Amino acid sequence: SEGTLVLAGSSNGKIYRSTDSGVTWTMSLDLQSTVGPLQIVGSVILAGTYMLDSAEDCIWRSSDSGKTWFHSAYGFVHPIQTTDFAWSSPNLYSTCLNSGLYRSTDTGASWKLVDSTGDLQQPNNIAALGSVLLAVVRNHHTLMRSNDGGQSWTGVNGLESLQVWELGIQDSMIFAGTGGGIFRSNDSGVTWVEVDSGIIASDVDAFTVDSSGVYSGAYG
Repeated sequence: SEGTLVLAGSSNGKIYRSTDSGVTWTMSLDLQSTVGPLQIVGSVILAGTYMLDSAEDCIWRSSDSGKTWFHSAYGFVHPIQTTDFAWSSPNLYSTCLNSGLYRSTDTGASWKLVDSTGDLQQPNNIAALGSVLLAVVRNHHTLMRSNDGGQSWTGVNGLESLQVWELGIQDSMIFAGTGGGIFRSNDSGVTWVEVDSGIIASDVDAFTVDSSGVYSGAYG
């Protein structure tokens, strides 16, 4: 969401759009594939989809806040299978399950493969803070860190014994939802402290971060 604009994607291929903070909704895009991550950058919206052997396995892009949509697949290796987006001006990042990490410098009109070394295998989630990137890899849900915009990656110390499910950024702080609670880093992911007092369930697999706070979903 951004301002009063809110988007919601569904597993049956539909994207809904609200311009009044979720009071009323209209269908914005109707596809045959599963809608994955959504990213808003000003009036530009990116929607990742997930369907093998389909022309709709691509990134959809809107430059008018979701009124009209177009394919945005230039530069990708198929199948795309987008898992997440991250924005750190002027760079927009996209993680793709089978082919790695991509970067766009024109808010998603074109893309270029970043991780050519193969250090980042099957990325599932990503967060960007300047040139520092944090990414969760699907195998064992471990957390990786890059301090050069995704050119090279190393494992993150302090969370190696936990499964990491979700990432979020608020100002200069990075949050990680894990199988052992929520952790926060104030130094771009170098060190982490647990910050989940009041949460009864320890397995935090979903949360969102905005300027007003951190909202989490947990089970167990």
